[in-house]
Amino acid sequence: SLVISGHLSVGDRWRIISLRFDQGMTPNQIAYIINCSRITVLNILQLFRETNNVTEHEGRGRTLLNNRK
Repeated sequence: SLVISGHLSVGDRWRIISLRFDQGMTPNQIAYIINCSRITVLNILQLFRETNNVTEHEGRGRTLLNNRK
C-alpha cells in the first residue's frame, strides 16, 4: 500500500489531479507548483488511478475501534 506524506491537504491533492489531467502538466511542474516532491505527486496520481480518490482508506494498515464485529 502507498504511504503518502501527510502534509498535503485534500485540496492540494485534488489540485495535483487537476493540474495533471486538466492542464496536462508534468509531475515535475506540479511538484514545483504544489511545493512537494515529484515522488509525492506520482504517489497521488497512482492512488487516484487505483481508487478514483486522493485519500487513503481509513484504517488501512491500522486498527480502528469501530471495526469491531
